[in-house]
Amino acid sequence: MTASLNSRSRKAEVLATVPGIKQARVARTTGVVVAVVRREIDGETHHVAMCMDHGEQVIHETYDSARRSLPEPEEWCGTCCRLYWV
Repeated sequence: MTASLNSRSRKAEVLATVPGIKQARVARTTGVVVAVVRREIDGETHHVAMCMDHGEQVIHETYDSARRSLPEPEEWCGTCCRLYWV
C-alpha cells in the first residue's frame, strides 16, 4: 500500500501541530499516520508511539524502541489491527 496524498498531507499537519513530535510517517501496511512523541509522564521522559488516525498510543522508555514500533501499527493499535487482519 502506498501513501495517498491525503495521508501525506495529514503527516505534514501532524508534524506542524503536535507538540513534542520527534518523527511522523505513513505506515505502509495500513496507510495511517503514526508518530513518536516525547512526553513527560510522572516526571519522567518517555517516547510515545501514537496512531494519529485512531488515537491509540504505546509508551516506550526510549526513542529507538518507539521508532521501531512505527512500521507496523497493526501490532499495537487495536483499530489498525481490526482493519488490517479482516
